[in-house]
Amino acid sequence: MTHNSRSSRRSLGNHSLLKIPPTPRPRLTVHDQHYMGADFYTLCSDAMLIAMTRVANTVEAKVASLNVTLASPNAVPSYPFPLTLQYYLSHLVTPEDITVKESEEEV
Repeated sequence: MTHNSRSSRRSLGNHSLLKIPPTPRPRLTVHDQHYMGADFYTLCSDAMLIAMTRVANTVEAKVASLNVTLASPNAVPSYPFPLTLQYYLSHLVTPEDITVKESEEEV
């Protein structure tokens, strides 16, 4: 048997075979592997980090939006301008702003 790297074909006598790519492996599930406590800890930690980052970015965007609103000429600010993230989290934040929920996509 000879191998021709330019055409990615194998030749066996008078027959020519195409190289067949490997079959993609399906996504592993809990039943496919034996997970230990450290595996679950890592999985949960990563999901929580991603979810918290998403919430932090949302809060920062909200503060930036409030600062744009406060910068308008007819705005009457009821809090310091420019609004800081620390002030927002101390005085204006709502529970919905800081509730962290993980989703399956984040795992």
